[in-house]
Amino acid sequence: MPIEIAGTLPAYISVAVPVAVDKLFSYYVPPEFQPFIQKGMRVTVPFGRRTLPGIVIETMQQAPMPNLRTIA
Repeated sequence: MPIEIAGTLPAYISVAVPVAVDKLFSYYVPPEFQPFIQKGMRVTVPFGRRTLPGIVIETMQQAPMPNLRTIA
């Protein structure tokens, strides 16, 4: 079941990735994936020159910063 807040789908997510940094990373979710994004879901994200698996920790309707990368 998709998570909806005020009738809109999440366009941005915070993701935990398996790197030696204690920080979450934010990504844009393209419209075709927005109905399916949920907290706790596994996603694939670009990270530097690599693509890594990650876990969705938070969903958001507004971008926390400009120019976010898109989930893979």
